[in-house]
Amino acid sequence: MALAPSESLEWSLPVPSVQELAIQKLDKVPLRYVRDDLDQTTPSNPSLRVPLIDMNKLVNPEFHEKELQKLHFACQEWGVFQFIY
Repeated sequence: MALAPSESLEWSLPVPSVQELAIQKLDKVPLRYVRDDLDQTTPSNPSLRVPLIDMNKLVNPEFHEKELQKLHFACQEWGVFQFIY
C-alpha cells in the first residue's frame, strides 16, 4: 500500500539549508552530497555537458579569476553547475 504524500514527508531526513551550510564555513562537501557511485558516461554531444567548477581552482589565486568566470557563465547560461574538488 502506497503512503499518502503527507505521510511520506513525515519520514524525510532533516536537511540543512544552503544558508546553514554556508554559515558553517565547511572545509569539505558533506558526505550526503558526494556521489562517487554515479556512472561517469560522457555525453555524445560535448555541448550538453553541465559546467564543472573546480573548487580548488576557485580558492587558488593563480586560477581564481578564470574559474570565477566559468562559474559566472554557468550561472547565467545554464542555471546549474557541478562542483568538483
